[in-house]
Amino acid sequence: MKPLRLDIQAFGPFAGHEQVDFRSLGAHALFLIHGPTGAGKTSLLDAFSFALYGESSGGERSMRHLRSDRADAALRTEVTLEFALGPVRYRVMRAPRQDRPRARGAGTSEMMPTATLDQWDGSAWTHLAAQPARVTELVEGLLGFDCGQFRQVIVLPQGRFRELLTASSSAREQILEQLFQTTLYRQIEAQLKSDSADVKRAAEDLGERRTALLDQHAFADPAALHDALYALAQAGVAEEQQLHVARKQAAAAQNALAQAEEDVRVLDAERNARATLAQLEAARPAQAAARATLLRAQRAVEVRTLVDAQQQALQQRQQAEQELMRLSASAALAAETHAAALAALHAAEQGAEQVPALQAEQASLQALREPLQRLQEVQHARQGLLQREQQCARSLRALEASLEAAQAAAALGEAEYDVARRAAEALPERQQACALASHQRELTQTVQSSAHRLAGLQRDLADCAARLEVAAEEARIERTRLADMEVRWVAGQAARLALRLEDGEACPVCGAHAHPAPARSDGLLVADDTLAAQKAHAQHLDSAWQEARRSEEALRARCAEVEGQLLQSARQAGLSRVPPSAEMEDLVRAAVRAWQKADAGLSEALAEAARVDEVEGRVGLLRAHCADLQKDSVAMQETLAELQREQALLTREHATLEAQIPAALRHAGAAQAVAMRISQTLTELGAKLSTARERERSAGSAAGSAQTERLSAEGRHVLAIEAWQAAARSCAAGLQQQGFTDLADWQHAWRDAGPRAALDQQLRQFDDAWAAAVAALTQCEAAAQGRTWPEIDALRAQRAQTQSEVETRLQQISAGAARMALLSDLQRTLKALDDEIAALGDRFAVVGRLAEVAGGANPRRMTFQRFVLATLLDEVLEAASLRLLRMSRNRFSLRRVLQQVDQRSTGGLDLEVLDAESDTARPVNTLSGGEGFLASLSLALGLAQVVQSRAGGIHMETLFVDEGFGTLDPESLDFAMRTLIDLQREGRLVGIISHVAELRERIDVRLEVRPAALGSRLLQTFG
Repeated sequence: MKPLRLDIQAFGPFAGHEQVDFRSLGAHALFLIHGPTGAGKTSLLDAFSFALYGESSGGERSMRHLRSDRADAALRTEVTLEFALGPVRYRVMRAPRQDRPRARGAGTSEMMPTATLDQWDGSAWTHLAAQPARVTELVEGLLGFDCGQFRQVIVLPQGRFRELLTASSSAREQILEQLFQTTLYRQIEAQLKSDSADVKRAAEDLGERRTALLDQHAFADPAALHDALYALAQAGVAEEQQLHVARKQAAAAQNALAQAEEDVRVLDAERNARATLAQLEAARPAQAAARATLLRAQRAVEVRTLVDAQQQALQQRQQAEQELMRLSASAALAAETHAAALAALHAAEQGAEQVPALQAEQASLQALREPLQRLQEVQHARQGLLQREQQCARSLRALEASLEAAQAAAALGEAEYDVARRAAEALPERQQACALASHQRELTQTVQSSAHRLAGLQRDLADCAARLEVAAEEARIERTRLADMEVRWVAGQAARLALRLEDGEACPVCGAHAHPAPARSDGLLVADDTLAAQKAHAQHLDSAWQEARRSEEALRARCAEVEGQLLQSARQAGLSRVPPSAEMEDLVRAAVRAWQKADAGLSEALAEAARVDEVEGRVGLLRAHCADLQKDSVAMQETLAELQREQALLTREHATLEAQIPAALRHAGAAQAVAMRISQTLTELGAKLSTARERERSAGSAAGSAQTERLSAEGRHVLAIEAWQAAARSCAAGLQQQGFTDLADWQHAWRDAGPRAALDQQLRQFDDAWAAAVAALTQCEAAAQGRTWPEIDALRAQRAQTQSEVETRLQQISAGAARMALLSDLQRTLKALDDEIAALGDRFAVVGRLAEVAGGANPRRMTFQRFVLATLLDEVLEAASLRLLRMSRNRFSLRRVLQQVDQRSTGGLDLEVLDAESDTARPVNTLSGGEGFLASLSLALGLAQVVQSRAGGIHMETLFVDEGFGTLDPESLDFAMRTLIDLQREGRLVGIISHVAELRERIDVRLEVRPAALGSRLLQTFG
């Protein structure tokens, strides 16, 4: 990752908008960020970390506290970072949660955090994400590490640059896994573990299934299952023979029953034919009545036309009567409406006589329009001037109060400036005292740490000596036991051979076929595998004793080494001897209290000294503000006097206008309301007269039309009566001709076409059924001749008994066959399970062992992924050591700890430093401040080099270092600078944040952070 441009707005100490264009550096890829304490140098690293991950560079500042206290309330806090990954450019913008003034009304509203990520496609920015969590996720994927790892390999924050160097083995594993993308090896571990568990679980499941199957069928073992199958086969043969006999008996019973059922069917058919004929004979009278009804219905059809004509003429007469009644009522209503319209017209003509008087009143109001309008304008102007006077008076009082407050604040600021200036003068003395106290604290803590380490080693040495004594005794006892067992094994060989001798067979020793006195053993015989196991156990205990002896020797040498280091540390701390533990604790606490007191005094002095420029600038601003307030107060008094003069002129004009206008019309809108009322009255009178005339004409025309329609309806009513009378006479003649007495008699005889057809079909069917019944009875009598009724129930019972016997035999055979098939399937299933269990056992022997080794079950307790990471870490340490040797003048180098110290936890990624002066290796956390800084810087550079070469997707082209150079001596500083200059030549961007004055002389490109009363500013300089 290489930054291109950084934009900061209302962020930290930067109250406005600041921009850093890293592209302007050109070939100057090494630059210095400097400025006084508290100016905001570390806030630049916070801006980088916040833009990418939403967190500060140290991980300690709250996101809500990153907003500048001096920024304008309407200015939004946000950071925009444009960076490159290889040839691809990205832009990320992020704003924290913050309060903004409301758009309407007083108070503030909370803005939620926002973030966006864009990519440059060559011509425009393409949007990638817009949610803070999603942007962080994409950034982590692009860069290849999270925020914590970013602080350990790209940005080395103030006070935390040693995190990667002193991180635990597990924390370092997470960093390396993310950077080198070794998740595949962890997945292989998990897959092997999962495969091993699956194989073991599958074998256990198969074993449980095999046992469950045998238990389910109540078999102790497969041999019992085989015996059960043989017994079932023998029983099946006997059941087949009994089934054959039962089937013959069932066939005979079925034939007898079939003959009897045929006799019953023929006799029953004869009885049913006689009953059917008797039923038809009883229905003959009803059929005769139906024939008469059908004949009358057919005659009624002949006069249906005359009846329909009479009904139609009657309906037309009734319709003519209804129409006549309706038109008569309409004519009467139209005459009444015309009379009412004539009366309304007369009333409207009388109201129109008021029009001339109203028009005269309207003209007089028109003459007062201009005076009324001016009166209203003057009233409105007087009100506006009054409000402005009141507002001007309030502003004048506020200005006078602000002036008094500003003068008081200026006096307080001058006193505060004197305090800060005196603190700045005493700053060098306090810095020297704090440095001396810190150095003494570090020396005292080093003595205490070495004493604790020596005590622990001495306890381990005592424990190891005790274990060595126990291991030696156990090895001696087992060697004695092995020698005794070997003697007994040799003595028992003849007895073991004699046990295999048989009469008539040759002896394997002498060849004789007779064995009158075979050898016998006085005690228990020692088996070969027992002797081999004893030998292995004795060798194991002997190896354990040798290992314990080597451990005791190593611990003794380590105790001597640490004891020498302790004495040297005590002399450096100014102690003539190594004090006891309790006294050492008191010395350490005293040193820490002295350092804390000196550091608190220094912090207080630094804070006061840093405020000198700020307080001086604030006092100047307050003095200028007082002068501005004095000028504003004089101007406000002049404005108030001018407004009072304008108010007097408007008052005189208002009195003149009121004398010209009647009192009733002076109020706003009064004259307009009267004019509108007169105009509305004139409009209403004209509309009423026009409407009355139109309604009278329309009502007269409607009354004439209604009378004409009534007369026409009377003529149509007379014609309808005559037509109805003629149709009634024709219908009566037709009914009499067909034999009907009247219309009611005809209606009783009438049937529609459907009922007539149904009645005719019924009579035809009855005739056909009568003929068929006579023929059927004749045929059934001939078939039943010579037959008698059989004992059908007895025959059916016999048939059911024989069939039940057959079904019983079949069920028994089926049950036996099903049982045999079930047990045969069980036998095949058990065989398949045994084969699968054997195959899984072979597979588990391979997969299980691989899973154990890959999971850390090995002498070094290293997982597969950790082994890969250890190899990569060795490469990183090799690259880091080349730089560290150069910067430490060939004294220090880094390497990985190979010995497993704590067998209870995984290792393999712990670091130690090799000191060429003492030719010893020690933990990295024992390095001093300056040594630790060089080691951390070397490790970060070596890691970047290896990651860049190994992982093509991760581009580590930038390094920021916040402080640490002040702990270096001039020669070490020179070597560190040469290393950073080499990085610049390789194309990496290196930013250094430091107070060291010598760096400003060595580095040409500088980014200065200047504090000010209105917020810090950035100034970029070259040369």
